[in-house]
Amino acid sequence: MLCFSIRESRAANLCAISIFSFLLFCLHVEVQGQSTIWSEDFTGETGSSTSVLNGDQWTATETTASQNGTMSITSSSFRFTGGSPNVSYTCSWVSDEISIDGYTNIAISYSSSGSGGTSAPTLSMSNGTLSGSTFTPDAGASVTVITFSFSVAKNKYRILDNVVLTGTLSCTPTTWYADADGDGLGDSGSTTSACSQPAGYVA
Repeated sequence: MLCFSIRESRAANLCAISIFSFLLFCLHVEVQGQSTIWSEDFTGETGSSTSVLNGDQWTATETTASQNGTMSITSSSFRFTGGSPNVSYTCSWVSDEISIDGYTNIAISYSSSGSGGTSAPTLSMSNGTLSGSTFTPDAGASVTVITFSFSVAKNKYRILDNVVLTGTLSCTPTTWYADADGDGLGDSGSTTSACSQPAGYVA
């Protein structure tokens, strides 16, 4: 009986160690997994302009020659609408600088929809190479800027929403909230993830 109890106890200990090791492995995988570097869903933002429209962490500029489309925040998304004259209307939506220092496996996602005959905006990112949704920073690059270039026909519109940049970071990042007005209160709809506090953000 004593021999059986010792064997049973050892088996239980080995089982407990195995379970603990498995949990540590799962935790390690989770920490090393993708985390949100930066996001914009336009929640809480307002405004409309035919020249320049500023958000908490982005700027949109109308670039049509001799005519003006309208940039606006509509139903918590960015919307660009062409005017009535028969020309091609263009604008650019540009994020503030985004810290990517220490991140690998960087990827971007977004949603876009619009009226018939329109195409999704053209996406580009600075200081690196964008292939599909995967972004590879240049050697030594610590920041990037996201740009969406819009082009719509007269009386047509295109919407941009849920822009999310993700990556793998070895440290444990903190979610920071944009504080555009400097009141110490962050905007839950405009966030970035970093190990240290970026300028213009609060925890």
